[in-house]
Amino acid sequence: MKCKADSILTRSSDLRTLESIRQVRRELKIADTDEKSGLYTRNAFVRYTRQYLQEHPDEKFILMRWDIDNFKVYNDINGVKAGDEYLRKVGIFYLNNADDSKDLVIFGRYDAEHFVSLRKAALFNPDTVLSTVNNLLHEIDPEFDFSVRIGLYAIDDPSVDVSLMCDRADMALQSLKQNYQHAYAWYDEGMRKDLVNEHELINAMKPALDNHEYVIYYQPIVNYSSHTIVKAEALVRWKTSSGSLIPPGVFIPVFEKSGFIYELDKYVWKNVCQAIRRWKDAGLNVPSISVNISRKDFYHQDIQEYLSDLIKEYNLDPSCLNLEVTESAYMDDPSQLSEVIQKLRSSGFRIEMDDFGSGYSSLNTLKNMPVDSVKLDMNFINDNTGTKAENHKGGKILSSVVRMVHDIGLPIVAEGVETEFEAEYLKSIGCYLMQGYYFSKPLPETELLAFIADKELSDADALKERIGKMDTIDFLEATPQSTLLFNTFIGGAGIVEYTKNTLSGLRLNDMFFKIIGVSRETYDPYLYDMMQRITPRCRPIMQDALQKAIDTQEESYCEIRTLPFNDGSEDSWLACRMRYLSKKAEGHLLFLSIENITKQKTAALSDSLYKSIFMNVPAGVAVYKMDSDQSISLQYVSDACCKLFNASKEEFFQAVKNGQTYGLMPTASDSAMNASVESSSSSIPFMHVKRKDGSWFWLKTIINL
Repeated sequence: MKCKADSILTRSSDLRTLESIRQVRRELKIADTDEKSGLYTRNAFVRYTRQYLQEHPDEKFILMRWDIDNFKVYNDINGVKAGDEYLRKVGIFYLNNADDSKDLVIFGRYDAEHFVSLRKAALFNPDTVLSTVNNLLHEIDPEFDFSVRIGLYAIDDPSVDVSLMCDRADMALQSLKQNYQHAYAWYDEGMRKDLVNEHELINAMKPALDNHEYVIYYQPIVNYSSHTIVKAEALVRWKTSSGSLIPPGVFIPVFEKSGFIYELDKYVWKNVCQAIRRWKDAGLNVPSISVNISRKDFYHQDIQEYLSDLIKEYNLDPSCLNLEVTESAYMDDPSQLSEVIQKLRSSGFRIEMDDFGSGYSSLNTLKNMPVDSVKLDMNFINDNTGTKAENHKGGKILSSVVRMVHDIGLPIVAEGVETEFEAEYLKSIGCYLMQGYYFSKPLPETELLAFIADKELSDADALKERIGKMDTIDFLEATPQSTLLFNTFIGGAGIVEYTKNTLSGLRLNDMFFKIIGVSRETYDPYLYDMMQRITPRCRPIMQDALQKAIDTQEESYCEIRTLPFNDGSEDSWLACRMRYLSKKAEGHLLFLSIENITKQKTAALSDSLYKSIFMNVPAGVAVYKMDSDQSISLQYVSDACCKLFNASKEEFFQAVKNGQTYGLMPTASDSAMNASVESSSSSIPFMHVKRKDGSWFWLKTIINL
């Protein structure tokens, strides 16, 4: 029998053991808990997830991984302390709401701004989870625009290592980084293969740079209206030592992800500067070259200094090098990007916004960022397989974008132009600068110089057969049929907008400018107020005709006189026909066709004048004009003169035009005519002339200068 003292000692030992166990548990809990978020650490999540999967072998689960996109930017702007507080609030949300979630089983902070969770597949809805996470981030800081993306892995084999499951979910997450169309993605085996390929590219990228495997190609940018080359874009290709060509769409995203893109871009910039220097030294007249700047390049503080030093090294003007920045780059860190761009522009570089229209904040970006030109994302018109209504909408959007960019004073380039239809349509809405395979594929340096040497681009083949009749409303659409018909067969025409006595040209065809006698570029400043080109006396006439077309929705007609341009061109008379198309905001869309009636109008006015002068003269009167080249044209013929020759006025004018005897001075009287002109006096020769019917008679004439 143990004594009481032994019992007390035993009890005391048990208590120490229990306390030790409790201490170990406390330490384990601390070790399992992430100090910033209060959630499970990576190791704890892996361990508890493995255990849970073993305990529930018959259930289906999903492993989800998400991160706070642009969290680095948030830390840079607000400080690390604010970033840690943000993570803590994310953790509090999980801990407070875990019990209310039907699918959430285990959750933790994997690393940095990455979070992971194990979820029951039967109850999981990715859209619901995405909405919950988005709302959470917005509640924590409504002022900062975080984007949430989720990688998902469906667990079909519980025996797979949990760390590997997390890696696969991360592969799905990373697949979204360059894709702004989707917010979540499921892992598939193709992603694993992509990862293997990615590692191969990463291992080879630095040796390839040392071996000069990256080669520069140049794609010309042309003015489709004048058929001239205005500049070119430098594009990099990876030609491996084995001779295979790796396209940029494969290696550029990998290089951006790894950070190597800056080294590659510097390599391209240097090679382009070397090429420009060679061309100039050879006396070649070469255009400026556009080079790409990756979104990752702006995180390097020396980018402005590097480019400036490069220009100085090769004794070039900064305007030789245009810097293209993709629109998506503006979404990463707008304040930092704007600061760097301002420095580059102050150094003389021109900044081009590439892929305009591909993002969701294009207009804001254009408003806030200092750029010198815009490159249009051709997705606006590349897909014309939709319905008539959809194509109509696409054409109007594209036209509005071009008009808006022009209105703020920026040049616009359409890239990816592959067909005659696309080129013609772009030209008709005022976008003349184009780039794409329709003009040229990317060329090696020698082929580019040969291309430039040609200077003139070949005109597109004219359409051989007339396209069937179309309603004028069809010309609002961006379709091949409407574009080719609009530019080829309908004469001088355009789609115009009439708003509060202001007439704007939305889409004008080639014949329109041919009829008024000026180029598109010359007319551009007046495109948004075409009334400026009409004489003040004729503007009310045009306004009345436009309003009549709107009110009656029937065709209206008027004749107007235009003002001459500063290039020495003369004024002209135009016959205008207007047809109502549709309502647009505060204004109206109309189809406008024009015809030059200057000759007819001048003739009619002259005829009226001559009639008033010679109305009391009994003899037949004909007024001729002798030009400096001694050619003679008929200006006026009286009724009495026509009766004398037994011909109508139309026949008389046509006879003169054809060089027939009647109505013209016979050869025998040329000396008399010339003598009259030289002396500025009258001459009275007798002429033997033939009538229309072939009969001859003597005519006494008075030739007076």
